[in-house]
Amino acid sequence: WVVSKRSWAKGKVLNHAGSNTMFFTVIWIAPEINFGCVVSTNIDDPENTIEKACDRVVGKLIEEFVLKSEKK
Repeated sequence: WVVSKRSWAKGKVLNHAGSNTMFFTVIWIAPEINFGCVVSTNIDDPENTIEKACDRVVGKLIEEFVLKSEKK
């Protein structure tokens, strides 16, 4: 687990990502705003391109459920 700070999370975030070569999962938790997301796939990816794709999905989830709700 990596603990860092992000402005969208209004403070601390916890992040973890990994693979067992059969699937890849990335997790983000933002306790200050009661938000968390898990993106997982069962795609075998020897070239590690799925990691970037999962990160893009996480970014879209943050955009949709955190940043857009701040604008309301």
